[in-house]
Amino acid sequence: TTFIDTVFNVTFYWCFWCHSHDSYTRRILNKIMSIGIFYASNFIDSVEIIREKLFSEAFQTFFGFPYQEAEISISSGGKPEFKAGCHAGCFFNLSHSKTILALACSTSLIGIDVEDQRFFSPKLIQRISSKEELLTHEESLVSQSYALALWTFKEAYVKYTGNGLREPFHSFSVPNLDDSLLAQSSFQLMHSPKETETLFFFSMPILHSRLTICSTDPSSPQLVPLIL
Repeated sequence: TTFIDTVFNVTFYWCFWCHSHDSYTRRILNKIMSIGIFYASNFIDSVEIIREKLFSEAFQTFFGFPYQEAEISISSGGKPEFKAGCHAGCFFNLSHSKTILALACSTSLIGIDVEDQRFFSPKLIQRISSKEELLTHEESLVSQSYALALWTFKEAYVKYTGNGLREPFHSFSVPNLDDSLLAQSSFQLMHSPKETETLFFFSMPILHSRLTICSTDPSSPQLVPLIL
C-alpha cells in the first residue's frame, strides 16, 4: 500500500455560528459544502445530549432534512448509517474524544476520527504499526504527534470501510506520514488501496486534539463550530 505524496495547505475555512442561520443561509451552505465537519467542544451536557443536538443541526444545515433516529441503522461493523431506501447519496460519520464531538457529513462515503493528545507507549505503537511502518519508524523513537496522527488515519480508514476494529491497524500502512507533514496547519494525502479506488485523507490539529477524515471526495472540508 502506498501513498502519493500530494500535500497542500488548506487556506480557507468557512466558519459560522449555528444560531445565526436563517433558511436562506442554510440553502446556500448546503450547496457550497461537499464535506462539512460539524463539531462542539467544551460542552457541559452529556455526550448523548450533545450528540442529538449535533445531528439535528448538522443534518438540517448540510442535507436540508431533519434528523430522525428511526432512519439510522448500525452496520455489522458498528458504523451508523442511513437505512436502505433513506436519503440516497447522503453519508455521515461521528467521532468524539473527551473534549470534542465531531460529525462529518458528505455526499460521498466518509470516515472520521478525532483523538485527544495522549501518551502512546512503545508497546502500543508497535501494536498499531504495520511491518513496513516499523521498519521506517522505530517505535522507541516515534514522536507522540506521529503516533496520534497514525492512530487517527487508521481509525478514519476503518470507519470509512465500515470494518471497524475487525480490520487490525497493523494490517495496513500509512507510509508517507511523517513529522514534517504534522508540522503543517493541515495537510492531505491521497491513497489508492485498490486500483479502482482513490481515497483522500485530510488531517489537522483542532484544539488539543487531531482530526482526520477519509473520503473519496478530494474537496477540503469546511469546519463548522457549533454552540450547543
